[in-house]
Amino acid sequence: MEINYFTKNKTKILIIKFLVFIFPLTLVSGPLVPDLIISISSLLFIVFFYNEILFSLKNNQFIKIFFLFFLYLFISSFFSEVLSISLKSSFTYLRFVIFVCLVCYLHKNYPEIIYIFFLGLLFTFVILSLDANLQYFTGKNFFGFEPQQTPLRISGMFKDELVLGSYLSRLYPLLIGLFFLFFYKKKFFYLNIIILTILVSFTIFISAERTSIVLHFISLTLLTLFLNIPKKYKLFIFFSIICSSIIVVSNNIHIKQRVINETLLNSDNAKYIFSKVHHAHYLTSINIFIDKPIIGSGVKTFRYLCDLDKYKVDRFKKPFKYWQFSCSTHPHNIYIQLLSETGIFGFMFLFFFFITIVGNLFKNLPEKGVELYCRRAIYVCLFINFFPFAPSGNFFNNYVSMMYILPLAFMLLKLKNNN
Repeated sequence: MEINYFTKNKTKILIIKFLVFIFPLTLVSGPLVPDLIISISSLLFIVFFYNEILFSLKNNQFIKIFFLFFLYLFISSFFSEVLSISLKSSFTYLRFVIFVCLVCYLHKNYPEIIYIFFLGLLFTFVILSLDANLQYFTGKNFFGFEPQQTPLRISGMFKDELVLGSYLSRLYPLLIGLFFLFFYKKKFFYLNIIILTILVSFTIFISAERTSIVLHFISLTLLTLFLNIPKKYKLFIFFSIICSSIIVVSNNIHIKQRVINETLLNSDNAKYIFSKVHHAHYLTSINIFIDKPIIGSGVKTFRYLCDLDKYKVDRFKKPFKYWQFSCSTHPHNIYIQLLSETGIFGFMFLFFFFITIVGNLFKNLPEKGVELYCRRAIYVCLFINFFPFAPSGNFFNNYVSMMYILPLAFMLLKLKNNN
């Protein structure tokens, strides 16, 4: 009987470790597989470990606030004009709250899980970067996928989804933080950091995703400020990235067209916020917010309301001729989206969370040594993920939510170098 129990328990742990290792790679396949992992694991956690969830809600201040945010979304959905859509999206958001509790539970009971996740994330970053560079230099990646040609957009394993740069830039600080946690002061540590950073940075640049490039440079700047990297290595990294960027822009007319020329053209030389399309989304969102300022129009309702004539009104007394661009699945900025869909109260949850992140970046943290560097890197990761002055995906999109939840869950862990 004891042997039987040991075997079953060992199998369960192996399955958990395998799922943790492949989770970063499953995000490359799209939202289906990772969302299934999160949904099923969260459901099982509720069924078998509900006491752990109650303990987290009682003793963890952040999880308590996160749960209140979910409750607010759920209750506000009852007042939405698109009740069924809004209610479904807000109710299923609970799985992300449970997933955060699950990560904390796994770390407490299987601390080696964090190291396994780090290996999976590192493996995914290296494979994605090598694959994308192969596509850039040869025209095809490992699987024979070709890039978008007009303009040239390198997507690698993401195939038709142009999110390679977003994936790498949004999770890169987390990877670097875990790299410090497990490999700091080991042989060739700084050399490995330099190689990894240059490889990832070059890949983000050739993806031609403008937002990702900007966010990555912000994260590099913050990481060099807060992490213990010798000045000579910092200078070498920045010099290498700037030189390689100049070479790519000079020798690839498609990337120059996408990154520089289109940016100036779409914004009409900075007359509009990012572009005429983004500007139209933002004006429409503000009009929806003004119409329902307290609780908003409801989760995921922008797409159903944005084409209504009553929201195509210029409230800033400046001529705007591009209302034909007012509609999309979301407003392309998470703060403006929460204003329009969840009102001032939903917006305040995110706003104060971001202020907390900024405060933690610059205050003295209780951790020391590698734990401090890792913690700083996690806050940098959260900073760029929730950076308010950049276009973004749909806050309630499954894939986007998972990208936000990963560093958020790590923020709650009491990290220890167990390797």
